[in-house]
Amino acid sequence: MRLLGVSLSVAVLLLVCSATQAVWRPPKVRLVNGYSIPIEQAPYIVQLRNTTNTHFCSGTLVTPKHVVTAAHCFDENSTKGVKIVAGANTPKEIGIQKQVVKVTLHPKYDATTYDMDVAVLELNEPITEENRVRTIPLCGAPIRPGDVIDVPGWDTPTKDYKFNSDSLHTVRLNVISEAACTYRLAHDPYGLDKSMFCALTSEEDVCSGDSGGPAVRDGELCGIISWGHGCAEDYAAGVFINVNLVRDFIEANLKM
Repeated sequence: MRLLGVSLSVAVLLLVCSATQAVWRPPKVRLVNGYSIPIEQAPYIVQLRNTTNTHFCSGTLVTPKHVVTAAHCFDENSTKGVKIVAGANTPKEIGIQKQVVKVTLHPKYDATTYDMDVAVLELNEPITEENRVRTIPLCGAPIRPGDVIDVPGWDTPTKDYKFNSDSLHTVRLNVISEAACTYRLAHDPYGLDKSMFCALTSEEDVCSGDSGGPAVRDGELCGIISWGHGCAEDYAAGVFINVNLVRDFIEANLKM
């Protein structure tokens, strides 16, 4: 399992959570310091909920019957009884629900390094598109340093990890170079793998509930939220799976 580096600012939190753990990893990935949006502005994002109706990850609707998400969402969650919820502004809304009948993880997914951290979910029936529910195309061109991505999600905290909202938020981040990302991930024992890219912006970051959610560039799905270091700290960077590098896997499973 990927571990997150810990800054001095969260050391107290570590002591409260566990006297024996030297490294803390949030169970999910959330957004920091974003702004609230209605679901109509990101109608492609869906929630993954388990048998207790708990939102444990997010995903992206790429066809009326398929969702792309992160493979690590199923490291500790069963693939059985999972449903997706579309068209919902909060994790408490009923929204439009469909059962997941098949979960396909990338065959080269590594649960330690999170390399190839992508999964395709097949729904029991196609979902009807409307204002709150829309599919989004896969990335049509390589992601590059300097590109701007929009990352929507729920449960947005402040920098001190005080989670105060269940509403849908979004942040705008800048893609950085592999070298810059490697530098910022110097504390991580595994570093950046070939399927990943990094993005950040001052005071905004992907931090710690929306694993598997989308990173959108010019109206296309170009990244999948995977993991990150810190929480909007000076060195922090959100790490995403590069959709272009896993596109063949995704498309193969859309045809099945």
